[in-house]
Amino acid sequence: MCVSSQVIHASPIRLIIGSDSLRFRDTLIPSTITIEHRPLRAGVFGGVGFDRLTMHDATSPLISSCDFFDAGSGTSPYFGVQADIPFWGDVSMWTVVPRLGFVHYGATLSWTELDSTRLGAAVRAHHFQHVLEPSFSGINLTTLFTYHPIGGLELSIGPEILILIGSNFVRHLDALDPGDLIDGQRSRTDQSGSIPKRRLFSAGIQGSLGYELPLSKKLRAIPEVAFDLPFAGLSPNFTATSVHVGIGFQLDLMPRYESIPTYVKQRVAIPPDTMVERIDTTSHRPTLLASVDAFAIEKNGDSSRVLKLSIQEVRSRSAYPILNYIFFDEGSSKLPQRFVRYTTAEEAHANFKSSDERRDIKLLDLYRETLNILGERLQRSPRCTVTLTGCTSNTGPETDRLDLARARAEEVKHYLTSIWRVDASRIRISARLLPERSSPTDIPQGAQENRRVEIDVSDPSILDPVMVLKTERLATPPNIRIIPHITADTTVLKIHTALSGGGKELLTSESGPSATRNRSVWQLDEDVLEQLSDSLYLSLDVQDAAGSVVHAHKAIPLTISHLTTENKEGLSRFSLILFGFDESSVGTKNKRVLGRIVSALSALKPNEVSVVGYTDEMGDAQHNQELSRERAQAAASEIAQLITRMKLPALERILTEGRGSREVLYDNSLPEGRFFSRTVNITIEGSTK
Repeated sequence: MCVSSQVIHASPIRLIIGSDSLRFRDTLIPSTITIEHRPLRAGVFGGVGFDRLTMHDATSPLISSCDFFDAGSGTSPYFGVQADIPFWGDVSMWTVVPRLGFVHYGATLSWTELDSTRLGAAVRAHHFQHVLEPSFSGINLTTLFTYHPIGGLELSIGPEILILIGSNFVRHLDALDPGDLIDGQRSRTDQSGSIPKRRLFSAGIQGSLGYELPLSKKLRAIPEVAFDLPFAGLSPNFTATSVHVGIGFQLDLMPRYESIPTYVKQRVAIPPDTMVERIDTTSHRPTLLASVDAFAIEKNGDSSRVLKLSIQEVRSRSAYPILNYIFFDEGSSKLPQRFVRYTTAEEAHANFKSSDERRDIKLLDLYRETLNILGERLQRSPRCTVTLTGCTSNTGPETDRLDLARARAEEVKHYLTSIWRVDASRIRISARLLPERSSPTDIPQGAQENRRVEIDVSDPSILDPVMVLKTERLATPPNIRIIPHITADTTVLKIHTALSGGGKELLTSESGPSATRNRSVWQLDEDVLEQLSDSLYLSLDVQDAAGSVVHAHKAIPLTISHLTTENKEGLSRFSLILFGFDESSVGTKNKRVLGRIVSALSALKPNEVSVVGYTDEMGDAQHNQELSRERAQAAASEIAQLITRMKLPALERILTEGRGSREVLYDNSLPEGRFFSRTVNITIEGSTK
């Protein structure tokens, strides 16, 4: 069939070549994602310790039977060398820090003796101080496990071993009162030498708090406060505890930063080349001009006029995410009718399909089986425990209804225990007026989303995505930008644009005076492609204030190619959900899905990885566009880091794009549709050879 563009009206028509309207194309703009690695480092450290030595054996050969030494304090230096080794990959938040150093413990223990002499009728007091000064030195071997939570903060803890290489003591007696003498002197050394029975090894645990301060691109200073807790004493008579204040210097031995190339799309205006004009020869009504055209966005970013549409049937594997929220109607604690429920355990066993892999099912239809998917998985994992948190919107009839929140959680618990035989002791019930991460309460959609039961499990695999296998119809081009060209001497009252196939309209758009240059992107998804047989029809109807009506249409021929057994090309698609309302950070659950995606890369050998962000239709369109792009870039950055951490071959490029709310993926009249729309879709296209 030929491609045509025409106007149907009682008046004659003529074709005018002009450039009065604009059309657009998208182009790829190179960008980069910077990844900060945690490099291998080496350095030195040192500081001073504040020691406390406790003497816990009164029979020590260092003292006499009348001595009363207990504990004493002192200061000691320490220094050494250390390394900083990334743990679980060089983008991990954990490192291992082995240390080799010299340490010295010392303290002063003392007690005061009161003696008296009688001179005639007078008694005179004498004060003498007994002093014991033990000291220990050794080689310290420490292995610290260091966590880097935010910024330069470091939290460390680990075992340490002290190899003692020396120990000495001095015991002396000092006169305190003026005039008192000891054998004619004010101080007398009673004994000195090596401490007997010292241990060769002493073990303990060390913890520290530090903060990195960059001195240059490769050198960092790390001041720290640390403590030592011993498991055994330095000798049978002495135990030492110590608090350290010190500083370390670490030098990077590997590059810290890496740049990964990415591409983003940017719209560029170009002039159109044709326009169809209706001329009314019977009156002097205002001129009304209209035509319609379709443009495709190619993979290389170019925009071109659509002359034909190709559809290929391709095998695909899609990871459908599990949304662990069950939504309820206002004021009700009964499960809504849209959820798939069984009446008996026998019926569930006979009719429920797999919770791990499905064929030819849509995402929202799969969501309606959430309770059955969770029930079947919990049955297979008898050690997994569940927390059900009932929530309300805390507005209108649900204000302060904590009982309603609990009743909703009990309703979900009853279904899991009665139909899927989940032991009630494994299920914990809690209730809140609002979810911890609630949607806005001042709009109806937000209140609707807060009326839910949240399902949390001790085993994260219970909430893993479901793999859906299907033969998918893919259009080339996958999206069409419809551009109506309209010129009117008076106000345009109505513009109706439609895509048709199989004798009925499949996608429509209605607009008014502000859209005389209306442009919209039409996504050719499965629902549309299923109804096409020979051609895709574009139609445009325009009405102005003078009563004139113009109609233009274009037919785009269709070719369909079926998948053959020799064709090994395939698609894998993954969706991330549970982006918080108006948030773009990748959460723990999404990171688990991203790990599965990166693991699949080595087998799929992708030609390209595409990361596309979306939002729901709530809020400002421009803000949603920025938010969707941030979501896509956050996911792409995490993928690049995981590739590096898992030591996989680097991708040549990761294509990122944000489509905002101009392409809403699911029915936004339902809360689950809005949650699933706050997503990032990741498509891996390549060969499985």
